[in-house]
Amino acid sequence: MKVNSFPSSDIRVSFLFCSGLVYLAWLGKGVFATIARSGVLRFFGRYSYGLYVFHGLLIPLLFPLLPSIQRRVKPAELGGLFFVALALALSVILALLGRRLFEDPILRLKSRFV
Repeated sequence: MKVNSFPSSDIRVSFLFCSGLVYLAWLGKGVFATIARSGVLRFFGRYSYGLYVFHGLLIPLLFPLLPSIQRRVKPAELGGLFFVALALALSVILALLGRRLFEDPILRLKSRFV
């Protein structure tokens, strides 16, 4: 029996579905365009690079706290959700600081070189 370890048909379907959502948002009409223009997505879009960088550094540092949080917050699943909320909040704070202290000053220098 042959085992297919890479479900390529699932990837194609996912790609087509996501492409369709992007196209609907690009049209500028309907619920998808409204969602694409939402303030929450625009906020996370502005700070997405910082979130990408800092969450990868922060989560391994916070991960040893997870068992302690799960012991103190019952049920343990709620402790896991608390951990995710804590990691997200700290990542957002670091992304905001990173944008203000590093990205914005570097972006202002861009006009001198372009």
